[in-house]
Amino acid sequence: MNKIRLPLYFATALTLGSIGAAQITTDTIFIGGSGSLSSAGSSNPGKLDDGITVATATYEFTLDTVAKTLKVKITNTSPVLVGVPNPLLTDVFFNLPTQVTGATLTTQTSSGGVTPAYALVFDADRNNNPNPNGADGFGAFSIAISDTGNIQGTIANPNADTYTVAGTLLAISPVTFTLTLTGTLTGLTADDITALLSHIPPGANPSQAVGKFQAGGVASASAFINDGNPCQSAATSVVLGAPCGGSLTVSPPVPGGFSTVTYNGSTPVAPAIVMFSHAGGTPFSFNGCTMFTQAPTKVGMLLVTDGNGDFQASNPIPPTHHVCGQQLVIQAMVIDPNNPNKVLEVSNGVLVTMGF
Repeated sequence: MNKIRLPLYFATALTLGSIGAAQITTDTIFIGGSGSLSSAGSSNPGKLDDGITVATATYEFTLDTVAKTLKVKITNTSPVLVGVPNPLLTDVFFNLPTQVTGATLTTQTSSGGVTPAYALVFDADRNNNPNPNGADGFGAFSIAISDTGNIQGTIANPNADTYTVAGTLLAISPVTFTLTLTGTLTGLTADDITALLSHIPPGANPSQAVGKFQAGGVASASAFINDGNPCQSAATSVVLGAPCGGSLTVSPPVPGGFSTVTYNGSTPVAPAIVMFSHAGGTPFSFNGCTMFTQAPTKVGMLLVTDGNGDFQASNPIPPTHHVCGQQLVIQAMVIDPNNPNKVLEVSNGVLVTMGF
């Protein structure tokens, strides 16, 4: 059996029949909470510099590659302590792929209170100085969206009962920032944004995203806090449907480790592909077989079956908290070596959940 190692997550878009690249995709990063770090020195969870106050948020990204817009919906979810000033989210840091050559902030809206008072700085080259979007130990980012209103107009938790300033002076979350992007966005998805790590140096803690929280807890405490780990479940692998020419198994994926894809088929020395997509799609018929992937479907591996019609490949899983809890559907196909447009075998699907 062929045994190789190929990066499942460095993928190219595939269009095959009814499988295609989606125009609009979404993904979320969780700031703070379990597994997070703080610039004030605390961890799991990261706290403000009073050593007591926990601050959290969610960043929901919606990428439209045709309109070339990125909507970032920010919700301040910091735990509420009655009578204690709830932290305000004053600075938002995240990354954009190198295909994006420019980003401007076109609109910013709140769910209550006042209009957010933020400005955007875009760094097209994080690998070289200057790095205007450094986040105090968490590296350099492509994007910084920062408070210009001296706390007023910053992002507040709608459930909090106490802030350091009147609630009517704050931007009550969710707050949505709309960015207009330039560059070649074809094939990009929101996952391509949320999977990126900050550039090190500066700092020593690479992160997918960071938030700076201020004016919370004891004596208006503050700190930078990075992405946490919203998932505490074990990694799993579940077979979907029945083989249609070849069977596929996938070992449960653990961040920082390897997941092994094993295919048992009947067509020797033939090209094969392993595809993946987000979970949740509706199965559909393709060449008389059932497909479980959904748009956008990507090709993770290009392979050749061995003399028995089999292959096996081990794939590195990114060592990041963010992928924990992510679900993917994986499926394989074997192609006629004499006719690249003809599919000879289709595997069952496999639903994998990233976990520890």
